[in-house]
Amino acid sequence: MRIRLSRVLAAGAATLVATGAAVLGTALSASAADIGTLTVNPATGGDDSPLSVSTSGTCPTNATTIQVTIKGTGFPAAGFNIVGATSLANVPTNPGGGYDIIVSDTLRNYAAQQTPPATLAGNYTITAVCRTALSATSLGDFPGVIQFTSPTTYITPAPAVRDTTTTLTASASSIQPGDPVTFTATVAPATGTGSPSGTVQFKDGATNLGAAVAVTGGSAALTSTALTSLGDHAVTAVYSGDSTFGTSTSAATHVTVATAPLRATNTAITVNPGGPVDPGTEVTLTATVTPATGTGTPAGTVQFKDGANNVGAAVALTGGSATASTTGLAPGNHQLTAVYSGDPTFAGSTSAAAALVVNAPANGAQETINVTVPAGALSLTVANASVTLPDLQLNPQNTMFSSTGPINPATVTDTRAGNPGWSASGQVSDFTGPGSINAANLGWSPTVVDKAASQTVTAGGVVTAASGIAPGASPADPGHGLKTARTLATATPGAGLGTAHISAGLTLNAPTSTPAGTYTATLTLTAI
Repeated sequence: MRIRLSRVLAAGAATLVATGAAVLGTALSASAADIGTLTVNPATGGDDSPLSVSTSGTCPTNATTIQVTIKGTGFPAAGFNIVGATSLANVPTNPGGGYDIIVSDTLRNYAAQQTPPATLAGNYTITAVCRTALSATSLGDFPGVIQFTSPTTYITPAPAVRDTTTTLTASASSIQPGDPVTFTATVAPATGTGSPSGTVQFKDGATNLGAAVAVTGGSAALTSTALTSLGDHAVTAVYSGDSTFGTSTSAATHVTVATAPLRATNTAITVNPGGPVDPGTEVTLTATVTPATGTGTPAGTVQFKDGANNVGAAVALTGGSATASTTGLAPGNHQLTAVYSGDPTFAGSTSAAAALVVNAPANGAQETINVTVPAGALSLTVANASVTLPDLQLNPQNTMFSSTGPINPATVTDTRAGNPGWSASGQVSDFTGPGSINAANLGWSPTVVDKAASQTVTAGGVVTAASGIAPGASPADPGHGLKTARTLATATPGAGLGTAHISAGLTLNAPTSTPAGTYTATLTLTAI
């Protein structure tokens, strides 16, 4: 191939203009130190009460605006703005030296704006945030807490929330996939007495097990069949808290999911009549499958066999037995067996062989017929052994040279006895010329051009070319490049006989330091 080196240098510039706006919605302010407190007016009221808030002091001198946020159940974790950023010059002060700020809508309407709409319950923190007009960074916070004792009624100040402890037990520590297991969470005050309410969410790692369960009398229980993946499951109980008691999470309780070992079986076969029998006689084969130890009734199927050959189709077990009849046994000695498939509880097994002699025909003679199946051959050929790729060109990022093009199609012909299937692969040497190009920089995308109707031929996977690595270097991903043998196509055993044509599109990369000139490499294609 010929390499033509050319470089194009492009440069561009962009100017970004940032603006800021104060809107109601998810809070923009970042967390900062508390510099005072906030009072909600009126102190008690409803979700539809007109509200105002008062701060205990003023913002730092570098602050120019103030906004008010609310955090709690149903609102975003970062907070929700209920008063957009307002210039401090327009905010009246109160006799205590702080600010008086009117909330423009009711908490009921703010809750309805959430997705899903929030139900007001428990404690909510309302915070006045000092900031500048062009920065979301908080310069100081004035927080206050109210408590909704019902979805429509709040009080302030909110009573102190008491700490809790949550413990978790499981009805079993080891189960089979999908077995029911009952988890019981007990929620209690960390100190003193009381009966927490609220809910418990049971979790398998980060995954919820069902819906949250209400706490009744200090406990919540869940029976789950969701533990199906094999291995250890670390289950926890997360208590939601209520208006009096704070949240808590239990230590993990571990449940191991494992499959039970299959139980061994014994399979026996009976043949009726037991022989010798004349040709064409109906012979009945009966298999009986029993547990090797203990009780139970195996299910599944039985395949009767005459040596290595199947006698009819597999037969389903009924009550631990299966029966089949045949009139097709040829004259001679036969070794009849029953092969049990197994089921999810019982392991498969094979009976001892039962001998049966089928007589030669009366008043007749036998002849032995011989025939030879030739071994056949597998071949891979190409009509044209020379491939010339287009000249390498510098990529748009100016990071490496690249070229693409196809190989010449290869012909694979299989006439072998046994129809074993085949696999064709390819491997390339390093490119040599004025310099060297690493073989890992050549990748391909295999295709099946055509095949015989009786064949099942599948193209190999795409092999990505390394990104112009230097001679002698190894690609960061060992799956890159044709420096090692890669699959071009495969034919399925039993469906490989015939002729197929296979090809691939090539991609070659080279570092920008590659000297100009013509480079050559050898691609070796092999079929086995």
